[in-house]
Amino acid sequence: MARIPSDNTPKINTETAVEPEAVSHEKVPPQYHAQIVKTPPASGSGGEVPISEFTNPVAQDILTKLDDSPGGNRNKLTSAKEIDTALKTPGGKIITSVQLYQAEQITKGVNVGRDAARAQDIINRVKTAKSGSDPVTADDIRAWGTKLALKPGEEVDGTVYLTSQQMNAIKSLVARITGEKASAIAAEDTTSGTKVELYYPAMQINYNPTTNVPNVASTAYYYEDTLYRTKVPRKNDPFFHDPALAEQKQGVDPAIYSGTYKFQSIWDTIQEGTFDRGHMVAFEDVVDSNLEKWNTMTMANMHPQTKKSNEQVWVRGVEEAIRDKATKDMSRMSLAVGPLFADQDMNPLPKDQINYIAGGGKTGKAAELGDAVKVAVSTFSWKAMLEQTPDGQYSVTCYVVANRQDLDGTVRPQRGENFKEQLKKTGAAILSLTELEGLLQEQGQGGIKLFADLPDDIRSQIADEPGKKLKPTTDFQYLSKLQNVINLGQPVETEAVA
Repeated sequence: MARIPSDNTPKINTETAVEPEAVSHEKVPPQYHAQIVKTPPASGSGGEVPISEFTNPVAQDILTKLDDSPGGNRNKLTSAKEIDTALKTPGGKIITSVQLYQAEQITKGVNVGRDAARAQDIINRVKTAKSGSDPVTADDIRAWGTKLALKPGEEVDGTVYLTSQQMNAIKSLVARITGEKASAIAAEDTTSGTKVELYYPAMQINYNPTTNVPNVASTAYYYEDTLYRTKVPRKNDPFFHDPALAEQKQGVDPAIYSGTYKFQSIWDTIQEGTFDRGHMVAFEDVVDSNLEKWNTMTMANMHPQTKKSNEQVWVRGVEEAIRDKATKDMSRMSLAVGPLFADQDMNPLPKDQINYIAGGGKTGKAAELGDAVKVAVSTFSWKAMLEQTPDGQYSVTCYVVANRQDLDGTVRPQRGENFKEQLKKTGAAILSLTELEGLLQEQGQGGIKLFADLPDDIRSQIADEPGKKLKPTTDFQYLSKLQNVINLGQPVETEAVA
């Protein structure tokens, strides 16, 4: 997320090992507030909306820069279509990681198609910054991009850098408000019932104010973003109650997770211990500098997870495995994550059997806790990954992990003949998209649409087999609606770049 200095910004010292566990919502600066989308228009309605409608100052700043650029309309209005045009037009201040990487590829003799003009524009900027006559190399662009990425959202050498993840999230928010069919959000939640649609500059959350956990959260993860980042430690980021929810008297304070809890689990055992504030969108899935990653620390992004489930099986076997795959495959990923309230046979857990925590070690069913502010404890967590590799192949893999205290921390999700038996046996399993969607349907969450923009002819060929790769015969690009997929197989068709 772009950084806008504020006197209220929490002072976080990256040299120290211990930081506050939480920060009061009154002290959270406005650049970290979510935008709540209350009544989005029907998809496909299109049109422009005033930039002033965007409550997050980061989004306002980025959209204003795009509107004022050579490809913008310069009318203080915005749309997803205008964002596309502004990003691709040479001379604009804002560039993304994908565009930097495209410029690198041109120096190696790779054709980047219709994005070549913008890539050449970036090469010219690097040459100016070098103040030399030598040809610009891929290493020169990588070094310049890394320098820009140290100050995301700030002007350096006449250029403003944003991760492609951030740009995808902001464009998705714009498309959601305008009604354009232009977003590649991993999950849409049309489930009936009370929910709050929260948008941050790097992720989206459909928050349930009854359970006080997300119904589903999503983000996009780009290999290109990792090429220019400076990795920062998570230990420096406090949890916070999102002010957008606090203003509506919704959401919870971080302190509600404090205490030791004891209750009867679905596995016929007494579950006793503390709960982690478990991330839905992972801290490391947001590829940016320290303060910007703090958005993932909102309590709207948390759910109670046992330490074994969260810190060992989930982090190691799911989150890190997915990021390692993105690095290995040089891929882009659309990620969706959420909770499941099921019994050990994966049947829906009756609402009156769901356990809640209410702070200070207090636990019980909803009726037992009455009007106390409380957070539902899910019995399983799930994550769905749609991967797109540089050669245009697609695949989907889904994961489910049990939220139990006695889980074997060395277990990693595996694909078995029957995922329900696999979950009973080890507490962690790999599922197909069809199987996960079937579970959500059974849970009454059939309104959660995973990868809704994926055409049926592609979905039907990869949904039943986790990891099965398919290269579409049509010119479809799911996570490339901002920029084209780089075609690494074509020689450059223009003169060598100086």
